[in-house]
Amino acid sequence: MSSSPAVSHASISRSLFITAKHWRKVAEPLNREDRLIIEGYPFLDPDIKGICVLVATARDE
Repeated sequence: MSSSPAVSHASISRSLFITAKHWRKVAEPLNREDRLIIEGYPFLDPDIKGICVLVATARDE
């Protein structure tokens, strides 16, 4: 029988690196009710002790 690992409730920093080209497409039409869908390449950054994402695509929903 396998079990799931314990979930940590510690705070995790997240940073998104997005080009101006991608940001302009979503920034203006984005409002509080929208969800920002990000696809990209995540990596752990030891300097911020968190997760960074190099954004490849962005869209609002």
